[in-house]
Amino acid sequence: MDLNFTPTRKGGGVVIRGDDETLHLIERLLTKHAMQSKCCFEDGVCMSLSRYFENGRSKPVDWVTLFCGITVLRSSLGYCNTRQEDALLALLEYSLEESLLKFLKVNAGAINNIFNINKGYTDLIYVGWESRMVYLYLLKTAAKRRSELIKILNSFNPIPQVLDREYVRQFDGLHIGYLDFKSCTKFQYDL
Repeated sequence: MDLNFTPTRKGGGVVIRGDDETLHLIERLLTKHAMQSKCCFEDGVCMSLSRYFENGRSKPVDWVTLFCGITVLRSSLGYCNTRQEDALLALLEYSLEESLLKFLKVNAGAINNIFNINKGYTDLIYVGWESRMVYLYLLKTAAKRRSELIKILNSFNPIPQVLDREYVRQFDGLHIGYLDFKSCTKFQYDL
């Protein structure tokens, strides 16, 4: 099994690299749970993430989609899995944690805290994940994205939603339409 998440130059996400078999197995696992699970929905974050593991796809994925997709997959799988499913999930979580540590340059405790807080989250809880993804795109520079990423990922937690309402309110009204661009023009929100 070979999987590597390399942070992008502008810090908005990662480029997924790995051997074809591993990428295919992860894509099938995400798609299966998006179609059959009660945690993932057919139009939810697992299905969105599965598209980045499709054969021949070398497009970078943003941090929010990657983090939420892996978290919801963990909730969906639970702990009664086949060895292969456990290995794939462990590989995904490890790769995500390593790439976050490399990008954010923080101690492992800060990253582990985010993972622990979001355990058990489903597509019902991650309703606003697309607005946070759009916000990450709109930040544009690596320095801004680095300084905001932990806050963005923590904003799903109910405690910051109550204690820091102003920060969470900035995501209201953001939707994928903000990233639209006219045909024949360059996409201006690079990851």
